[in-house]
Amino acid sequence: MRYIRILVVILFMASLGLCGAAKIRERAGEDPTKPVITNETGELEISTSYEESDLLEGLKAQDEKDGDLTDQIMVGNFFPVHRTWSV
Repeated sequence: MRYIRILVVILFMASLGLCGAAKIRERAGEDPTKPVITNETGELEISTSYEESDLLEGLKAQDEKDGDLTDQIMVGNFFPVHRTWSV
């Protein structure tokens, strides 16, 4: 019974070591520089009948390591908020 307990502890320690090594390896492969997204106009006006190209107009993305990333900018969902005011 004692040998089983020792074996379980050794297996647990080995799995912790492998998990830690995998995390370290994963972080070493990440790009630490995040891209900077800028807008040429400084202000983005969107009409109610917008297209994806309207949202990307004038946007640029730059990264020190990868350079120009403008063609990789993705548009997510955009839900306009409509407010009704009553007196």
